[in-house]
Amino acid sequence: MLTPVSPLNAQNEANVTFHWDYIANKQLTLAQWGTMTEENILETIIAQQHGNNDVEYLSSSYRGRALIERRAYLTLIGVKMSDSGRYGCKLTFEGGQSIANSTILIVSGKSLVEKFLQLSSLL
Repeated sequence: MLTPVSPLNAQNEANVTFHWDYIANKQLTLAQWGTMTEENILETIIAQQHGNNDVEYLSSSYRGRALIERRAYLTLIGVKMSDSGRYGCKLTFEGGQSIANSTILIVSGKSLVEKFLQLSSLL
């Protein structure tokens, strides 16, 4: 079973890691991460075959910004406000059994106080 935290909050331009984990008695053969449509369909942005360090990016807007780490973690580098939304993970195991889950990412900008302090430090 995957155990995502939802919602996951992040500041604009921060790095975010989706901590999905699972327990399985069969070998993982394919891991897919992506955004979820309103119809609850996973639109894969990055995929990896088990035992293979190569990843396949199916969305150019995430190339170089999405990394697969550990067993089922997805890290997004420098998130943007437009990255807000629901993200999903689908894991497929030997024999074709699969499990999936999703979580919501909320990306917020800097507060007015933070922007003021940043501008003040430049003066």
